[in-house]
Amino acid sequence: MSALSTEHIDAFGKVILFGEHSVVYGYPALAVGIPGGVSVQHAVRRDKGSVVRVKEWGLEAHTESSGSFADALRKALELVPGKGDVEITMQTRLPLGAGVGSSAAFSVALTKAIASARDERLLPVTVRKIAHEIEHIFHGSPSGIDDMVATFGGIVLFSKSGIKDLDIRVGWVEIERCGYLLSLGIPSLVVGFSGKTHSTREMVEKVRKGFLASKESTERLFIKTKEALEEGIKALRQKELKKFGQALSKNHEALKELGVSTKESEEMLEIAKKARAIGGKISGAGGGGAVVVLAPGFEQECLNAWREAGYSGFILPSSSFIIWSSKN
Repeated sequence: MSALSTEHIDAFGKVILFGEHSVVYGYPALAVGIPGGVSVQHAVRRDKGSVVRVKEWGLEAHTESSGSFADALRKALELVPGKGDVEITMQTRLPLGAGVGSSAAFSVALTKAIASARDERLLPVTVRKIAHEIEHIFHGSPSGIDDMVATFGGIVLFSKSGIKDLDIRVGWVEIERCGYLLSLGIPSLVVGFSGKTHSTREMVEKVRKGFLASKESTERLFIKTKEALEEGIKALRQKELKKFGQALSKNHEALKELGVSTKESEEMLEIAKKARAIGGKISGAGGGGAVVVLAPGFEQECLNAWREAGYSGFILPSSSFIIWSSKN
């Protein structure tokens, strides 16, 4: 892979279509990138002390300050090759704590920005490895899917155990030992935000406690999410959108049984259904945050219905997804 260009520095957000939570336990997950998740406007060396700013989050973190973002800045300065303090300004379309990979996109953009300011050129796999280390600050034990999507974008299948036991039957390329870019057509999606933030670390811990208390029932739900993933990929491969929507909803039922859905998320999915969505689910760790729905031809109607109910969101058009091809 070629080294990063310093002319345009950004990182992808993410929408998990299948497999959140179960991915932590070695099951596969499928996610798509949100283009322009976090973009870097300004990245230069400075004489003493580093700072990173993200206006939309009201964030200004210094190497001398406290908090997770300041810790992330210090970790990135330590891990990125080269020397020198930096001043970085970013902008983002991603809300914090909403399940769309904001911290991973920040970590990837931060890594790229420091490398650019230090005149270092990093391979994408190196960017991802550094970002993964930074993600430990935000989430404790991240699975790795968020920082992989934040780095590469496109359609990412993440599976620590590989894909030989998965029924996918589509073109793919391995980008790392546990990550694969798929050649798969994804229809336009509608992503909604409840306005209720969550802590991914806390939601992962909640599922872990449930797993320890009842391993058999939790494993059953994880298997259900894997089945939904395979059914979803098959439906996309055969261009059967109704079945793809059903697969999304099947994954949601498993997440609901895991106890990570909320009243707001359920209301948003019901509103979307009335606006003619044919499937949907929470996306990310749960406990609030984001939902994603499939509503072919009625995307704007879903978005309008959410807004009328006091929620927000955006349409992620099919053109957003980079389709890998063996001819490229």
